[in-house]
Amino acid sequence: MSTRDGLLRLVTPERCTRDRRRALDPETLRAAGEIVERVRKGGMDAVSVYAERFGERLPGEPLVIDRSDLVRALEEIDAPTRTLLERIAGRIGRFARAQLDAVGEVDIAIPGGRAGHRVMPVEAAGCY
Repeated sequence: MSTRDGLLRLVTPERCTRDRRRALDPETLRAAGEIVERVRKGGMDAVSVYAERFGERLPGEPLVIDRSDLVRALEEIDAPTRTLLERIAGRIGRFARAQLDAVGEVDIAIPGGRAGHRVMPVEAAGCY
C-alpha cells in the first residue's frame, strides 16, 4: 500500500511485533521501580518525600486535608468565583459521563439476531 507521496506503507502484524518499541526507556522503568519499592517500604513518609520532590505539595503540608478545612476553604471563596467553579465542575462531570457512555458495551436486537460491541483490552492494534 502506498500513496503518491510515499507516506503510507503496508506493515504486517509480524513486523509490528518485531519493531515494537518500549514505551519507556530502561532508566525510567528502573527509577519508577525504585520509587515504588521505597513507597512500599516507607509508607506515607516516602509518599511525603516524593510529593514534595515532584511539587505536589510544599514541605510540611499534610498529605490528607481534613474535611473541616475543605469546607472552610469552600466557604471563603467569593460568590461569583464559587458559581463559576460549580458551573465548570458541572460541565466537566457531564462530559466525563458522556465519555463513559460512549465506550460502554452495546448489545441490541436486530432482525435476524443481535448486534453490538464490547470494549476490551488488546495486545496490539493497527492504526492509520
